[in-house]
Amino acid sequence: EVGTGTIRVASLSALGHGLVPRAIVAFSRKHPQVRISYQVRTSNVVRDLVASGSFDIGLAADEVDTSGVLHSVFNTPRAVCVMPKNHRLAEKAVITPTDLADEAFLALSPEDTVRVAMDKVFAAHGVRPRILIETPYGLTIAILAAKGMGIGLVNPSVIADRMIAGIIATPFEPAVHFRALILRPPDGINSALITDFTAELYAARNVLSPDGNVSAS
Repeated sequence: EVGTGTIRVASLSALGHGLVPRAIVAFSRKHPQVRISYQVRTSNVVRDLVASGSFDIGLAADEVDTSGVLHSVFNTPRAVCVMPKNHRLAEKAVITPTDLADEAFLALSPEDTVRVAMDKVFAAHGVRPRILIETPYGLTIAILAAKGMGIGLVNPSVIADRMIAGIIATPFEPAVHFRALILRPPDGINSALITDFTAELYAARNVLSPDGNVSAS
C-alpha cells in the first residue's frame, strides 16, 4: 500500500540527480526497512504519476498543470552559466547577455519557462544567441559544456556535489530563476514516512543553500 513500507517518489531531471538522492540517503539511514521507488521523469509525467495516486511525492517544474494535485513552491534557484574551465569567459565574475552574443549556446527547450524568460532577456538586449543545441535537460547542457561544446544556463541543482568535472558555474545578470513545485496526490495518505521524507527533501534543499535556493558554489 502506498505510504506504508514503500515510498514512491518522482522528480524532474534538474533536481533528480543531486538534491533528491541526498534526501534518499538521509531518509534511508533513518528508515532502512522502507523501500523507495524512485523515478526521474519529465515534469508532465511526474505530475501525472502523482495525480493518479501512483506516486506519493513529486518534484516538477512550474509549467505543469497543477489541477488534480496538491502543490506548493519547493525552490526558486537562480540560473547559472556553465562553461569549460578554460573558456574565454571563465574569469568573469558575472555573465551578461552581450557576453553570449557570439558564443555557441546550449539552450533549454523552447517551452521551458526559463528559456522563455531568457529569450525575452536576450531580445531586450538586442542579442541573438547562436544556439547550437536545444535540450529539455540542464544535466545534458552541463555535460556538453564540460566537453567544450559551448555555454548554457542551467538550474544549479544539476551540478550539485560537483557531479560533473571540468566546468565552472557563473552567475548570470539579469537574474533569471527556475521554479520547482512539490506535488502530492489530492487524496494521498499523509503518513509519518511521507512527512519524514518530505522533511529530508527540504533539508537537502537547505544544505545546498540556506535560503532554499540551490547555490552554484
